[in-house]
Amino acid sequence: MTKTYKAEITSLNGDKIGTHPTGEATFTIDGDTLTVEITMDHTSPNTQHWMHFHGFPDGKDAKPATAAQDINHDGYVDLPETEPVSGTTMVPFNDAPEKMDIPTDNLPNFRRGWPFPLQEGGSVGRNQQEVQGSLQ
Repeated sequence: MTKTYKAEITSLNGDKIGTHPTGEATFTIDGDTLTVEITMDHTSPNTQHWMHFHGFPDGKDAKPATAAQDINHDGYVDLPETEPVSGTTMVPFNDAPEKMDIPTDNLPNFRRGWPFPLQEGGSVGRNQQEVQGSLQ
């Protein structure tokens, strides 16, 4: 049985970076394959867009980070500040995240499938999908 989960993507640091990206992430589980499709608009140019989803290994519900997570009060919600509410990076959406080879042009639409055996009630539907922009 195919299951589909959708997430609206909105800007978190938009006022600081001068653009307010929007988009949608669709997670489809069909058998033992997880397909992730992301469409984005209004992404900032010349910026690395790190795509991954966050969650908690123990299955705890992850929630989107808000401005309240700006612990150091610098006006930006940085990746480490999101962890208490959004969890850790569970799956990066590239083959070699350690190389940090991420396109800096406007974010293209993204679609990718992975073998990902899940059981009914698995944690993917509870994980928070994030598109993290890192100014360079």
